Amino acid sequence: MRPIKVIDVHCHIVPADFPAAPSTCAPEKWPRMEDRGNGQRAMMTGKREMRVVDNRAWEAARRIADMNCEDVGLQAISPMPEILSYWLDAPSAQTMARYMNKTIAEIVHAGPNRFVGLGMVPLQDPALAAKELAILRGDGLIGVEIGSNINGKSPGEPFFDPFYAEAERLDLAIFVHALHPTMTDRLVGPPM
Repeated sequence: MRPIKVIDVHCHIVPADFPAAPSTCAPEKWPRMEDRGNGQRAMMTGKREMRVVDNRAWEAARRIADMNCEDVGLQAISPMPEILSYWLDAPSAQTMARYMNKTIAEIVHAGPNRFVGLGMVPLQDPALAAKELAILRGDGLIGVEIGSNINGKSPGEPFFDPFYAEAERLDLAIFVHALHPTMTDRLVGPPM
């Protein structure tokens, strides 16, 4: 009997590069990649280094080679949470979401038996986010990743109901990822 391969449901991607910031966005809020040598790149937002990654973060063939070594049969890939862009204006976040969703779709299409994709939407505008779901699904993605904090709002607030209704209508999965948790002011004990 062959052993069951692992399904990794929590794998993030970072693209090799980001497009230029749209005119509606302050450049210091838009992510960019800086070369660090040795095949590594740092994702930067302004002067803040978010993460240093290598081609495992964006290259399907490299991911598949690593998966084979680790007996992983399938990865559900999604954006690194700091890319979700809730701090941007909605049109700029929509630009980022479309870029990331196409990037994820390219990886999925490069290994359709090895990857499923979860995209992103500009959830700071639930009506716009709901409209983006059909595009995301059309790109071949099976769901969407959202953060646990959308500009101070928890994802369970009724404000997001139009987005959830459309995700349900389109039969898309929703992966809620921790992101700057709300209500930390209510925690008792030493600071985090």
